[in-house]
This record gives sequence, structure tokens and C-alpha cells, in this order.
Amino acid sequence: MVNKILKLKKEITELSDREEYLYDDEYERLKGLKEEYEAEFPKLSDYDKKIIEEEFSRWYEKYIYFEAVGNIRLPEG
Repeated sequence: MVNKILKLKKEITELSDREEYLYDDEYERLKGLKEEYEAEFPKLSDYDKKIIEEEFSRWYEKYIYFEAVGNIRLPEG
């Protein structure tokens, strides 16, 4: 269950970061993922919630780094 919720949170984050560019079906998927996450997360124990937050934090640090590095345009020439 922890892995499922963590995966949901990651996917929600990735889709939310480009929400204004989503197609209708992607936007509906995002809404569904958020609803599922909001329904399942409160059912977890405090320990599981802590694990998810720690793992997500590590993942998010890498995600932001690669998003930033991937968007840097080097000068040509």
C-alpha cells in the first residue's frame, strides 16, 4: 500500500507541474489520481505516512534537479 500511495503522489506531482498543458483526458486522470490519493492516504498509519513523506522528499529533490538541468539551454557556438 505504501508503494502504491508513493507512486500516486509522484504521478500527481509530475502531472500537476504541467497542468496547464494537459489534454482533457490527462486532466481527468489527474483528478482521479488526486481523489484516490486523498481517499487512501488518511487510512495509513503515521509510520507509513512518515515513510512516504521521506521517500517522496528524496525523489522530489532528484526530480527538481533533473527538471532544472533538463531545461537549461546551453549557448550554441
